[in-house]
Amino acid sequence: MIIHGDCTEILSRLSTNSIDAVITDPPYGTNDGKGKVIRRGKDDTAFGSIDWDKELPLDYLKEVSRVMKPDTWGVVFTDNMAISYLWKKLENVGLSPRNTFYWVKHNKAPTPRCNFKSCVETAVVFTNGRTNQKWYGGGNQNNYILMPFVSGREKVDHPTQKPVALMRHLVELFTVEGDTVLDPFMGSGTTGVACAQTGRDFIGIEIDPTYFAIAESRIDLEQRRLSLF
Repeated sequence: MIIHGDCTEILSRLSTNSIDAVITDPPYGTNDGKGKVIRRGKDDTAFGSIDWDKELPLDYLKEVSRVMKPDTWGVVFTDNMAISYLWKKLENVGLSPRNTFYWVKHNKAPTPRCNFKSCVETAVVFTNGRTNQKWYGGGNQNNYILMPFVSGREKVDHPTQKPVALMRHLVELFTVEGDTVLDPFMGSGTTGVACAQTGRDFIGIEIDPTYFAIAESRIDLEQRRLSLF
């Protein structure tokens, strides 16, 4: 089920203790509005025109805490400088931040500035209750994954698109087939595609009509492709 609208309002409609995992990639609040251009692999992304990335959303987490089942996991991607804010908010709403998870991008283009290349994106991993429930990573699971930017046929018109393989890895770490995964910031629908591939139910929410249409098309295409087999 995918829903076009504001997640802060739509989450209130979901039943309490109905979600098996939350895996989402909300805005980072890093757009300074100065029209800076950020390299995404071989593509230039003009972040200065992206209004939705000017604030770091946190209030939705109160509803996330309510809708998650006890002893389940969640993953929220965020900017490195926002980890402490996100961590504290999770604690304030009754959730338990447990660790950080990193996507390491080994094909990052050179930076024109006198600084390190930014080759890592961070996620805070948390639970609603105990940590020994629904953990499918075993005892030797790294807290990072090495994976390049999205490219080729997988690339769509979204500036912060995550690879399907990355989201599928997270889906399979914290859920089993038939579980329901929630993504309150669906974007281009990558988490939904990963759920379709792995037999999970999916609830996605996206406020931007253009990105919602992209997500709807991608998830529908993946479901129809899988039905052929």
